[in-house]
Amino acid sequence: MGFKNKYLITLILSILFFSCNKPNSSNPSNSCKITKIIYTPQTSGGGGYVECNFTYTGNNISKFDFGNGVWLFTYDAFNRVKRHEVYFAGDPQIVESHTFVEGWGPGTGFAVLSIDSSFYNGQFQATGRTAYNYNNYQARDYITSVQSNNSYVIYDNVDFTWQNGDPITAILTDPNTSFAGIDSISYDLTKTNKFNQLFPSFIFQGLSNSGEIFSTGSKYMLYHFMSKHMVSKVTITGDPYYKMVGNFTYTYNAQDLVKEIKLNGTTVMRFFYSCD
Repeated sequence: MGFKNKYLITLILSILFFSCNKPNSSNPSNSCKITKIIYTPQTSGGGGYVECNFTYTGNNISKFDFGNGVWLFTYDAFNRVKRHEVYFAGDPQIVESHTFVEGWGPGTGFAVLSIDSSFYNGQFQATGRTAYNYNNYQARDYITSVQSNNSYVIYDNVDFTWQNGDPITAILTDPNTSFAGIDSISYDLTKTNKFNQLFPSFIFQGLSNSGEIFSTGSKYMLYHFMSKHMVSKVTITGDPYYKMVGNFTYTYNAQDLVKEIKLNGTTVMRFFYSCD
């Protein structure tokens, strides 16, 4: 469940959390809900797949069910995710949690703080906190930087550059090497990411304690869940361990929601909806 894994945290994870969620006539129907995601972990050795089924309370996703464990979500009065808890199947002991509060950060002074805890060495204990610093208090359009002292986080600082509603670069640093690398992301500006319009908090809900989306073992999958447009290419430079050039292609359903993501021709994620 994300303990000390070797995959980089980009910490871009509440990009639409606490943002203004304005109605859009081009959105898919609000009656369309995501019911299941199947993904292939991009870990060394690979093999197999993971299936995640979703439970709703009203219009909010209240549970991710992976079969061997569940992630539970609670919301505030504005339907913003307030707390994320992780449990193993059949075990009442909480494994990890993230509690989200508003706070103060550098520059504009506004940040969303994730208070993180994990079960380790026989006890549930704090592992640190992560600050997501926004461009301004009122609009909260996008995150400009992230700082973390979570002991499970590999890289502590991320700085972003945005264009056309999409993150186009992420500069990552850690306390030991100072500079770790740069992610450069390209987009198909003719194709709107309808998934993120309909499920604006999903990137935040998919956060594991180590920072990847679910446990895909691939940080670059995060960009698919935060952008205004569909990702076409991700180029990762810097640390040789993470270097990659990935080209992405998609299939869609009748609502123009993504059904399948392929990386360099190989399916890495499939989506199922109530409106299929």
